[in-house]
Parts: sequence; C-alpha cells; structure tokens
Amino acid sequence: MKGVSTLVAAVLLVGIVLVASTLALNWMVNLQSSTGNSISNKTMECNTAAVVIDKVYLDTANSVGRIVVRNSGFDDDAISGALITNTRGQTTTNLTQLPVTLTRGSQTSISLNLTNVITACANFSRAFISTRCGVSGEYGTAGETPVCS
Repeated sequence: MKGVSTLVAAVLLVGIVLVASTLALNWMVNLQSSTGNSISNKTMECNTAAVVIDKVYLDTANSVGRIVVRNSGFDDDAISGALITNTRGQTTTNLTQLPVTLTRGSQTSISLNLTNVITACANFSRAFISTRCGVSGEYGTAGETPVCS
C-alpha cells in the first residue's frame, strides 16, 4: 500500500489548521471592530445628553396640556415620548408629532390632549418625557405644580 507518509500528513494537517485559524481570526476581528465602532459612536453621541422639564401648563377648559422641555446637555437629542398622568394613573395622548429634535441649549413645547384625563388641576400627578439617547425627565415628584388655566 502506498500512501502519504506520516510526516507529510502532519505538515499538511498543521498547514490547513493555520490557514483556517487565520481566516476565522480575521473574520472575528472585522466583526468585533465594526460592532465596537457602532456602539462607541452611539455612546459618544449621547455621552453628555441631558434634558429637563422646565414647566407644565394645563388648559383644562380646552383640554390641552403643554410640557416645556429644555436640552440642558451638550449633545443634540430628540424627544421620543411625552405624557402626563392623572392621580388615577391614566395617561394623555400626544398632539405633537414625535420625535422632536432638540439641539443643545434649545427649548421646545410638546402639546398633549387632556380630554377625560386631566379635568381639573387637582387631577395632575406627573409629567414624563423620554429621548432618543435614553434620557428621561420627570415633573411633579419634587412638589412642582403645573400652571393651570
């Protein structure tokens, strides 16, 4: 019987393993690098994001509420959610189309429909906002009261 000697077979086997390992390593390095870049870019964009609710206005006669939001951070952001809750936990619906871009240092107002949720100023419980960067703001927890008309 003729065949490949054990020395040649061992050299071929080691060569095949080295080539396969190199290809797998290059693939994994490229995958890790591209994933890491996209994650770090998102982190860098939102690293110093911050928003605050300056004031809440409730016009119960017209069933409209407004949340005045200010970007107090150093990054641009966008308001992705806003709501007002009453003392029974019911929530309002948005009249403003979201998301709303909020450049650093700027202020905006989000309008909400208060119908059957906030019928009197005493029904107000909390106002909340959330942003694209995952930052959120809350109004009403530290004794803040809305301006009612």
